Amino acid sequence: MKLKQVICTVVIVMAVVLTLLSLGYGFLRDIFPIRTVQILYSLECKHKTVLNRLDGIDLNFFVIVDGRKVYSSPDFAPNWKVDFKERLAWDKSGTVVVLEVIGRRLFGYDTKKGRPLSDSELLSVEYAPEPALWEYGFEGEWPGGDTNTRTSTGTSPLPK
Repeated sequence: MKLKQVICTVVIVMAVVLTLLSLGYGFLRDIFPIRTVQILYSLECKHKTVLNRLDGIDLNFFVIVDGRKVYSSPDFAPNWKVDFKERLAWDKSGTVVVLEVIGRRLFGYDTKKGRPLSDSELLSVEYAPEPALWEYGFEGEWPGGDTNTRTSTGTSPLPK
């Protein structure tokens, strides 16, 4: 009879602990949510890259290429007064993706070779040209007129 009581007590304690852990995980997940910032497909849609951001005690960025996490950033101090301007961009070949934070290149990944870029490779990446305005499918009117074209440098021909 005593063995039955011990087993029953252990099962109840385990159930309570697991319940508390699951509630705690849900609570922490809601306090420190990971959110998707950007999803970007390569030029020929061969690769899918996802940029996630975790705002918690620290701020971190995660890059996922074709379903595999390839990068976790070092900690940034959370500061809701500034825009981190995080974004992904593909190179001209459509095989290298770059993570920029605050307008600076932080990480690059070569999908063809399946490896991160070295610092020198990262700094030498040439981005793909920006798409023409018509590719965005904007149904409104751009301030200053809608020329619906871009120059070869990717800058808008609209007056400044």
